[in-house]
Formats: sequence, structure tokens, C-alpha cells
Amino acid sequence: DAQKVVKEAAKQDPFLIVYDNINFAKRKYDQRVSNFDDFENGTTATMIIGKSLGSIHQIRDSYLKLRSDDFFLTAAETAHFARVTQVHIIQELWKKDGYTCCSAPSVALNLLEEGITRTHPLPIMKIDEATLEGNRMVIETVIEEALGLEAEWFTAGKMVVVAGDLATVKRLRSLKEQRGDELSPYH
Repeated sequence: DAQKVVKEAAKQDPFLIVYDNINFAKRKYDQRVSNFDDFENGTTATMIIGKSLGSIHQIRDSYLKLRSDDFFLTAAETAHFARVTQVHIIQELWKKDGYTCCSAPSVALNLLEEGITRTHPLPIMKIDEATLEGNRMVIETVIEEALGLEAEWFTAGKMVVVAGDLATVKRLRSLKEQRGDELSPYH
């Protein structure tokens, strides 16, 4: 059962939730004044499984211990920066007459580690997320019903990252400001 897999993954793996609104056109082929096209609104969400970054408190606390050394480039970073600068200068020189004979191999980038991104689509919700109340309902529905997480899960220091488009993020921030007196595990 897909729902059991999602609930187990939510309890074991770090994850983030992405959601957005969906609109279904309801077309009327026999249109009159009282019978016209309209849309049915809803929300769809996806759980994206991530990799463990260790304790979030450890990551958060490490920012408090910044030193001046943290802002200096290492020898490898300095060499990479010099090579990238050289390539950009040569590319600009190619635009001028007389420098077409110059050549520079492309810079080898520090590639990110490859890995499979596991996603789990969550059930479609008949909730309009165009309002603050709608966003609250979406988050509560995802956390409580789709993922089956209980209050004890959050008291263990766990957090849920919720992402979306700009309008969604603005509504979530407004929702959090309205509940400023509460300590929220939603970030």
C-alpha cells in the first residue's frame, strides 16, 4: 500500500514537502446564464526524501562559532578561482580582433554527488490554498493524515521543511507571524 510506504518514510528519512494549487476546468457544453464553465480548485503535494544532514541543532549551533578563517579561501578554492577567472578573461579577449588564436580548455567543475531523488506523491486535497487558512489546512492535512505524524514526533526535535512558490511561501510566513507566540516546528 503506497500510503503505508509514505508514512514509514516520513518516520525514518529526512524529507521536505512541496505543494501547489491545481485547477480542474469544468466545461459546460450547453452554456446558459446559469450554466457556465468554472474551475474546481484543489492542492497537490509531494514528499521529497533527502539525505540525513545530522542533527539540525548541531548544524544551527555551528553558525554561532564562525571565525575569520571561515571566510578565507583554501588553496584548492584559490586555484579554482584563478582558473575560472583566466577562462573568463580569454572569453572576453576572443571578442576582440587579433585574439582569435587564443584557446583555453574549459574549467573542470566541482561536481555534486549524484544520487537518486525519491519522491512520493501525496493524495490530492480539495483545499484551496489561496488563503492563509487554506495553507494551514493543507499543512495540517499533510502532517496528520497523509504522513500520520503525531505530536511526539515533533517533540523529538524534528522539523518539516515546507516549500512552494513565492505566494505560498509568503502565506506561510504570514501564518507563522500570526502564530508568533507559538513555537512552530514548521520551517
